[in-house]
Amino acid sequence: KEEIQKTDKTEEAKDTKEPEERHIVGNYNKGFVVFDNKETFITIKPINDMEREAIIKALEQSYGNKSRAARELKMSLMTLYRKIDKYNIKVNKIK
Repeated sequence: KEEIQKTDKTEEAKDTKEPEERHIVGNYNKGFVVFDNKETFITIKPINDMEREAIIKALEQSYGNKSRAARELKMSLMTLYRKIDKYNIKVNKIK
């Protein structure tokens, strides 16, 4: 009987334990996850969309200089050219 009573108390204690609060702060519009006590927002963007946006941003910040944009993106210039073609990015409109 003693063992059964201990088990019951242990399970009772587990039931009354409050859930842990988890907060990950970020902008959920840009693909981050935000945990809240009441709601969970999850926005997932396809990797290709995120890569395209990163390339456009790097080209904007480098004023259309592809060599500098490739360096910032940590990729070869040839890879950048392929991705510009793949995503149909108009570099002359970015300058």
